[in-house]
Amino acid sequence: MKEYQKDAAPANSAASLMWLIRYGKITMIETELSSQKDFENLIENGVSVVDFNAPWCAPCRAQEPILDEVQKAFEGKATFVKINIDHYQQIAVQLGIQSIPTLIFFKEGKEITRLIGIQDAMALNRVLSDIIK
Repeated sequence: MKEYQKDAAPANSAASLMWLIRYGKITMIETELSSQKDFENLIENGVSVVDFNAPWCAPCRAQEPILDEVQKAFEGKATFVKINIDHYQQIAVQLGIQSIPTLIFFKEGKEITRLIGIQDAMALNRVLSDIIK
């Protein structure tokens, strides 16, 4: 992956997204991916929490404020990404997503664990703390 200066984000959208994440400008994103490679780039460095969801999914909507709370507690320590499975079915299929919400925790691009169904903040904090250690 190309390195970018901290002062200026690149012009194209995928590269801009990578820059914003890498330099801590954003930590919770709802992303537009153009390829499987974009997804891999999102999770390749550090700890990432990927929330597979859909707008029509009531438990997914209920999970959102909980994730927002946990994201604030782990700001700068983990990247949080929301993936709408209706738009990115191929990624969901490749990762074996069969139920939503599903949260997959990655460290340096490798899946560490996944949680299926709505999760409380205490459970998410525990999992993230264990991964970050």
